[in-house]
Amino acid sequence: WKALSFPGGFPETNYLSLPPVFPKDDYTVSMWIKQIESQDWVSALYVRYQGGFASFMPVVKGGRSIYRINEDAHLDVWHDAITKALNVDEWNFVAATYDSFAAIIRLYINGELCATISGVPNMGEAKEVWIGGDVFQNSFCGLISAVQISNVTMESIEIKEMYDKIREELNH
Repeated sequence: WKALSFPGGFPETNYLSLPPVFPKDDYTVSMWIKQIESQDWVSALYVRYQGGFASFMPVVKGGRSIYRINEDAHLDVWHDAITKALNVDEWNFVAATYDSFAAIIRLYINGELCATISGVPNMGEAKEVWIGGDVFQNSFCGLISAVQISNVTMESIEIKEMYDKIREELNH
């Protein structure tokens, strides 16, 4: 099983920049993450839009993980799907879905629905997609593998099946 290794570091260093492949409407993004060290507010995934950003942070203060969307025009409004923090030195499967019609984000950890938030704005087209860091915080320290981005909002059963299939293939 292959994974990208991220050594951590200062903001805007040691990350992988992808083409802006994030769909502008419905999407599902998933990946396997193994943190080497616990770092508050560090992004494993960061997407910059024309008017805001989305980010998955495995650990934030208070022992939580967050998939966050924020609009630049409303800096005091955070659309956070929150769950317990991912364990350090363990592989975890993370998936986030966005349903543009219902304006809902769902966050899954290891195939289980952990958080749902409604009233989330459609951010439009992505300008940048980064794996392993963002522009605000230090870079991610750990391993990331099997990043998948699709232009459909997968259902809970599909997320669970994807998790089970990969887990079985990898014997996790």
